Amino acid sequence: IEQCPEGSYQDDAGQTSCKGCPAGKYGDAKALTADAQCKDCPQGFSQEFNKSGSCFPCIKGEYQDQPKRDGCKLCQAGEYTDDTGQSGCKNCDPGEGSLEGSAKCQACPAGKCPCVLFVQVRKGFFQDQPMNFF
Repeated sequence: IEQCPEGSYQDDAGQTSCKGCPAGKYGDAKALTADAQCKDCPQGFSQEFNKSGSCFPCIKGEYQDQPKRDGCKLCQAGEYTDDTGQSGCKNCDPGEGSLEGSAKCQACPAGKCPCVLFVQVRKGFFQDQPMNFF
């Protein structure tokens, strides 16, 4: 007989395996007996996988403004996060700009404000014209 490991629980007797804490939650103790004992990931953190003993902080350039989430959101163009585990993005200062998912802002070239830049384009999309950020 073994205890259910961190990140899992078993709410029925006589079972041969454990159930995983759902995405957006974590279990930081062994031998949990109910899914209600799994804890919500806080703002600024996420958990994408079942059966985890911890949540992971959002990386720089990303944030999560709600608890119990299975992923982080990218900061929009003109915003940034320069630290991990953030619940919101900061706005770039006047005369600066950033791409989506940026960890910092960059000064606009002289005479080029508002900043006009190409954003990172995901697979399945294209961009043939630059965008104004502010």
